[in-house]
Amino acid sequence: MARMTIRDIARLAGVSVTTVSRALNNAPEINSQTRERVLQVCREQGYRSNLLARSLVSSRTRVLGVILPELSGPFHASIVLHLERYAQEQDYQIMLCCGRVGGSETAALFDFLVSHRVDGILLVSASSAAPDLLRRHARGTPSVLLGDVSPTATLQRINAVSTDNYVGGAMAAGYLSRLGHRRVLYLGPRRDSVTHVLRHQGFLAIARERGMEVETVFNPGAVSSAPNGYRLARRRSSLPLTPWPWVSSRRQTSWDWTFPAGSPCWAMTISNTPPCRKSASALWPSPPGPWQRALCGCCWS
Repeated sequence: MARMTIRDIARLAGVSVTTVSRALNNAPEINSQTRERVLQVCREQGYRSNLLARSLVSSRTRVLGVILPELSGPFHASIVLHLERYAQEQDYQIMLCCGRVGGSETAALFDFLVSHRVDGILLVSASSAAPDLLRRHARGTPSVLLGDVSPTATLQRINAVSTDNYVGGAMAAGYLSRLGHRRVLYLGPRRDSVTHVLRHQGFLAIARERGMEVETVFNPGAVSSAPNGYRLARRRSSLPLTPWPWVSSRRQTSWDWTFPAGSPCWAMTISNTPPCRKSASALWPSPPGPWQRALCGCCWS
């Protein structure tokens, strides 16, 4: 069956091609009765506007490219959900790609999005290499980094949106200090993550100021995930256990498999997405012991 064209719609509706175009673009030059007659013919014939042809005329595709490292975690899934909702409110659609900065596929993803003439690119990454990647591969296309920019990269004029992770780490240390803790295990920061580095720096700054002793166990991997958190915590728990509170740089750490119930440990997370009672109850026994309570004002007291 031949594909219906705008000329076919004009013939069936008894109007000109220009009138069909105006009806499809909701132009004010035609009256409502004519517009509705044209749209009714389009619905009956299953006609859809040729967005590619329209983009050639307007030089806009109304599509935004989004590159994320993964979609398995709640943080990135939530970002995609809200991005798509807001984009649609502004009459845009998103083209979603998954690729971790540093991987060979990421540069190809930029080429793919730019070649499809997206109106903008959003890169979601905590990697220190992300600003340079945007600068090299997104030239000529408006782009935004969702993540922290290293202070050494500020001269690259990168548009970036982020929380103040340094202050977040400082707040976490201050909270533990006010509870009277002086010896703390900081678990899981990655040196290649600007977000993790800033949180860790903020935590250490306040910890030193308050006279706290901090042991840091870095994550040597490229991913902050539950399996990696499990391995790091198990490695630390194999050492002589002392009554230290401990901090995780991401909520994906598998705490319930790390320290047995009754161990003299107190846990908290520093994360962009706070734990909730529902997700915590899936990990921990009910009710959770004191050492298992997450730092989340809306969940545990």
